[in-house]
Amino acid sequence: HYLSLSLKMNPNDADTHIAIGVLMMNLGRVKDAVDHFSEALKISPGSEEACSYQNNALIYETKINERITILEQEKAKAPDNTSNINKLAVMYSQVGKIEKAIKELENLVEKKPDNPEVYYNIACLYSRKGDVVRAEQWLKNAIDKGFKNWKLIEEDPDLNNIRETEYFKKIIKDKASGTGY
Repeated sequence: HYLSLSLKMNPNDADTHIAIGVLMMNLGRVKDAVDHFSEALKISPGSEEACSYQNNALIYETKINERITILEQEKAKAPDNTSNINKLAVMYSQVGKIEKAIKELENLVEKKPDNPEVYYNIACLYSRKGDVVRAEQWLKNAIDKGFKNWKLIEEDPDLNNIRETEYFKKIIKDKASGTGY
């Protein structure tokens, strides 16, 4: 949150872009990290730190893409392996393929409709995409299906785009007062 504010105040601060890039790597959002490291290099072309981080992120992205290829091949052989489908969706999201990740998880819901974690992950992806209405719907479904990790719901940065909505505030308030979920 503070890094985003810092970036809004000074969008040409290479150090802030580097810090956000590192944070994105730690969150597994490789494409976002690469974008911030690239921006830092545009601002400060000689930055060895930005260059080093960007190279590491690109290597990691390449490894994820290789793993995606393997998981896609495994999915073709065993289309009902929910574990592999979930891993594939996570990796798609890490490299910025949010639509593909959503499609995989929505297909998984059709096969296994009782897994609350899948509903939660879809909510996170829609939130990251900025689709507040769908994010709220999928979060509600996740909770209705039994998702009870309230600490994650309250702190997950993937839900930042819905955190200030009336719906989100209400479920947190209802949980705290014991009147809701």
